[in-house]
Amino acid sequence: MHKLFETEINKMESLDIKTFAENAMVAAPASFKEDEDLINYTRKVFVVAEELLENNKIDGNLKDIILTGVLLSDIAYNEDEKYRSIHPFLVRPLLNDVKNDLVPNVYEAILKIVERHEGVNTPIAQLHPQAGSLEHLVAIANVIVRSKNIQINV
Repeated sequence: MHKLFETEINKMESLDIKTFAENAMVAAPASFKEDEDLINYTRKVFVVAEELLENNKIDGNLKDIILTGVLLSDIAYNEDEKYRSIHPFLVRPLLNDVKNDLVPNVYEAILKIVERHEGVNTPIAQLHPQAGSLEHLVAIANVIVRSKNIQINV
């Protein structure tokens, strides 16, 4: 059986982060796993983020942390339509069973990316990503994928 985001996860270097990402995909709700459009959107953000990271010579654990954050950013998007605007903050409870796959600072770095991936649309103004931060890079990747003027192939 094909695992969700198997190709993307296999690009990661850290065995711990890879294992966490695989387990997180197992823990992801069916509302995400069954939404082909959202999965395709996530793949596009992954491709853009990966290219930005390569162009900026960011690799190793840092790259794996960022790309895992991308893969997890929207797993709670379809859980409840009335809470869609705060979907970045609904991811944390979904990952409770797998959070111990990682040391706490790596887990928190991934969740910080997830919770701020909407950029200036992050529901809590104090959590908008700072320009130049890892979270900002992911927010920019989302903006690029959403642009009607740019086509991303996956």
